[in-house]
Amino acid sequence: MSEDMDRVEVLGGLLLRIGNFGPRNFQKKNFNDRLILQKTIYLMQEFNLYIGYDFNWYLKGPYSPSLTKDAFELVNNYNETASINFIDPEAEERFLEFLNFINNHIKDEDWLEAIASIHYLRKNYPDWDKKRVYKEVKKKMLNLNGTDFKEYWDYLVSYGLVEGRDYFDSRGVSSM
Repeated sequence: MSEDMDRVEVLGGLLLRIGNFGPRNFQKKNFNDRLILQKTIYLMQEFNLYIGYDFNWYLKGPYSPSLTKDAFELVNNYNETASINFIDPEAEERFLEFLNFINNHIKDEDWLEAIASIHYLRKNYPDWDKKRVYKEVKKKMLNLNGTDFKEYWDYLVSYGLVEGRDYFDSRGVSSM
């Protein structure tokens, strides 16, 4: 990835490598494709691969308006986009780890939404215990159950994206 590339070129080159962006569906305003894009780039950046998108909490978890804008711009030139690699070998290694992280769930909008939402809340509200994070994500994902939440949390722990220690309430009882 050269330093003279603009953000849309970088986005396109990385999305080609990731393989879950389809400009035709994105143009048709397919909500699930936009959700997948948002959560994919959010999670990629959490592997210390920041490419310029800031996220806030929205209807379906972390959301970046500038990412949506750039993706719509990218749609028009996606066929001319070239795949890119990171120049820094450590960054390229983190990118490969990220690809491994999402590999089995690359187009699974529910998984990506849950994982990204859990991570976002834990990162931005470090005092919240697992139970509080679960309740907040559950407000947005009504089908989320405790077993799935624990599986997602443990997956994030296995990649070092959230802390693995249990959180206890004031009575010393495990919160999840």
